[in-house]
Amino acid sequence: MTPQKTSKKKFRWQILVDWVTKQIDSGGLKNGDILPSLRKLAEQFDVSLATAQRAVWQLEQLGVLQTIPRVGSMIVAKPSQEAAFNFSGLDVDVDMDVAAMLAKASLPSMVTLGSAVLDKSLSADPVLRRCLTSVAKNSDVISKFVPPPGDIRLRQVIAGQMVTRGVICAPDDIIITAGDTVALELSLTALGKPKGIVIVEDPTYFGILQAIEHTGMKALPVKTDPKTGIDTEVVAAALEQKGVAAIFLNPTLQNPRGFTMPREKREFLAELSQKHDVPIIEDDVFADLVEREHRVDAIKSFAAENVIYCSSFTKTIAPGFRVGWCIPGKYKSSILAQMFGRNLSVSSLPQAVLVDFFLKGYHKNHLETLRQNIATSANKFAHLVNEAFPKGTVYHPPAGGFVHWVELPNSIDLAEFHTEIERSGIVMAPARIFSLTGQYNSGLRFCLTSKMTPALVRNITRLGELAKKFDRNT
Repeated sequence: MTPQKTSKKKFRWQILVDWVTKQIDSGGLKNGDILPSLRKLAEQFDVSLATAQRAVWQLEQLGVLQTIPRVGSMIVAKPSQEAAFNFSGLDVDVDMDVAAMLAKASLPSMVTLGSAVLDKSLSADPVLRRCLTSVAKNSDVISKFVPPPGDIRLRQVIAGQMVTRGVICAPDDIIITAGDTVALELSLTALGKPKGIVIVEDPTYFGILQAIEHTGMKALPVKTDPKTGIDTEVVAAALEQKGVAAIFLNPTLQNPRGFTMPREKREFLAELSQKHDVPIIEDDVFADLVEREHRVDAIKSFAAENVIYCSSFTKTIAPGFRVGWCIPGKYKSSILAQMFGRNLSVSSLPQAVLVDFFLKGYHKNHLETLRQNIATSANKFAHLVNEAFPKGTVYHPPAGGFVHWVELPNSIDLAEFHTEIERSGIVMAPARIFSLTGQYNSGLRFCLTSKMTPALVRNITRLGELAKKFDRNT
């Protein structure tokens, strides 16, 4: 039960009060539920005992909490069935939490189960080395400067690949960027609305929240279905309000929940975008991890000019190259202006190596092998979750990809669980960097970016055992 970081405009006790009332409205806390003790609240929310006591007092004044001697603080209000949705957006403050998590993950003594970076055993390293040698022998690219929008040959390759995602575009429509995250942030800045509100999936990829934080905008988290994605009714209602600058979506093998949004939902969101003239920023880095016959056309295919499409080779081919791209539609000039103004050109060498990789057809075999390896690991992972994790654990296997979202039962003492995880030398991304609402604090993001080795099986099993250990119902 770990909340979002404290807003700069609110006292710490108000953050705790807001979290509890949102849990009541959403059904996460029900009539009769007992809150943790003041000491545990203080630990879990990273506040003092006095702050926790102030929040409990305020909740009592609001009539939603009753303190019962020798029992604790009990929820006495029923969930509001008609609670008004707050469309004002939330301040984002996840940067430091993300940095702390990545710093821990980089320590040689720690094992990370949530890193979305392909292990060498799954990457295209051996073939890329051959391509690098070929490029170095037959090209002057090592010393060549390639300004934005990037290597025309790579943009031609990408234009060809986009056909498989339902998008018809020309090389001149494409801009090469230093990875997907840079493309996302450039896209937000291109809107020219620094005080705008950005609709995001809840939970969402922390890189999206970081991009919003860096631009000073606010996020409007909208709940997601674990199989089909964002609640389009809430999106439609939000767009009727003033101030929404963009809709951020990760519709294919979404990070962190793993769902793939169905075609009809994509079409509807594209229609909403055009109707209200609010752009969609589509983050589509995992598209190649879906078998071609099962792919759903990108949202970009339904609203070409109003969707800024962003993707990358980082998650599927070359993690260290940091080469991505965007197809910005009517925002192309604004993004190019930023790149020239901030000198954001991409190194020519990795672009040339990727061109060689695709022109020689290496990508087909690599991606097919990658999908097979990931599917094998996913099947083993599903078995481990079923066998090792406590009763009540919720897991929806994704239809491809390496991102898996597991929600532990509410009976788990999350503070003790996460403390013991770290003592065991395992790094897991805290749920609060994926969600600003506090409704997914029991979530764990696993990234199966290596083959399912005995060591990986032991570590996943260890997490399940720890979850059982701190299950109050056992």
